[in-house]
Amino acid sequence: MKILYILIVALLLSCQGAPKNIGNPLEFPAFNRDLTILLFPEKGAESQRLTLFISFPEIPGGRVVEDSVNAVLYEGNTPQVYADTVCSSYKERYESIRAYVEDSETANWSYIEEIRVVEGEHTETIEGQVKKPLLQIKRTVEEYTGGAHPSHSTQFYVFDAQSGQMLSLGDIVRDAEALLQSVEASLCRDKGVAPGTPLNDAGITFSDREHLDVLPDNFFLTAEGIGFHWNEYEIAPYSAGQIETIVPYGDVQF
Repeated sequence: MKILYILIVALLLSCQGAPKNIGNPLEFPAFNRDLTILLFPEKGAESQRLTLFISFPEIPGGRVVEDSVNAVLYEGNTPQVYADTVCSSYKERYESIRAYVEDSETANWSYIEEIRVVEGEHTETIEGQVKKPLLQIKRTVEEYTGGAHPSHSTQFYVFDAQSGQMLSLGDIVRDAEALLQSVEASLCRDKGVAPGTPLNDAGITFSDREHLDVLPDNFFLTAEGIGFHWNEYEIAPYSAGQIETIVPYGDVQF
């Protein structure tokens, strides 16, 4: 039987009390990249511009964990090399529109990417065995490259804080099909409708699906349960924003 891991951020137990929920950034030293690129340098301050801000934390847990996490977050590169690659790519794309844009406000592009170590409460496993420390990472991106509105995305990553191995839902739960039903019921509760209500009737999805057909791999753990996150357009219109729900541990089969 697979065991629910204890939620605990590596290296934090000796100096932090139990926080109330996930999502609060821990104060690890950060690497920041802040860059502004003028589309028409000859216009000076009047020029449309591309602004980039990238912020990454130091990864706690030693070199083995850091290398493993970097391989996932930064495509095997260091944060500095990854940031250079992102900035270079955006600069090239931005300068390519110079010939087509004059005074349009939509030519003011922006890209903000922040990665944070996030904390959550620690709780005992169902069986009271196998206490493994976890390292949870939250990546948020806000991007505007013209058009009606910016785009936003959030991605959670759950790692074994001792080995650096990235964990999937399959490493935590036993019955994915039953969990899918629990996730859907949790979404219905959040919307104030009865479990089993077709999701498109509840205003959750704009597709022709009445029920979820797959579990999202974007999940995180809290003291209360397993959280799931959907970004804009994944299961609802842009106007609905990003959607999250937390399935209580009592509704999960481990």
